[in-house]
Amino acid sequence: MLLLAVLAILESMRPRFPLPVDWPEPTLPDWAPSSKNDFSPNSHCDDYCDGYSHEQWDRMTRKRGIKLSRKAELQEAWKADPSREHFPDRYQQWNYRPFLGEIMNDLAETRWQADALAALKLMSPPETHQYLDEAFATDLADLRRCNAATGKEIAANFQRSAARWEISKQKEAQEMRRENEQSLQRGAISSFPS
Repeated sequence: MLLLAVLAILESMRPRFPLPVDWPEPTLPDWAPSSKNDFSPNSHCDDYCDGYSHEQWDRMTRKRGIKLSRKAELQEAWKADPSREHFPDRYQQWNYRPFLGEIMNDLAETRWQADALAALKLMSPPETHQYLDEAFATDLADLRRCNAATGKEIAANFQRSAARWEISKQKEAQEMRRENEQSLQRGAISSFPS
């Protein structure tokens, strides 16, 4: 009720205090782009700046040789890439060559994990392939910890993890041999009559 009363009071006061709605239309008949007022967008941004029409902006970028979007260029490069046919169908259908980070993100989706592993092996050094297979089969979390900001960092993480993985396998094998030797010695000792 109180809210309705407040609204009624505000509605009754509106005719006494009219809001100005008569905005003058801006007129710039002789306006043209000027190098002094060039507020062009940053190179990583596809937005058009205020003040230039799309036509004017396109004309200026063509004249200066600036390409705001590399989409078509990336698509053609991916279609022409001979390694494309070795990638799983999921990645072949993309409009560009997948980045290692995107493939690493696919490891989180159960349905894309096998495709992601195949693509990771295509994009990583051969000495890491055994690690990728074994980590994928036994400890996916270890593999996912290799994710990083850039593909170069991810590949380096694969190499470090592969070396660490190999060392841990060797340690496990040594421990198994030691345990087997100790159990054989215990068995030999217990077989002697007392």
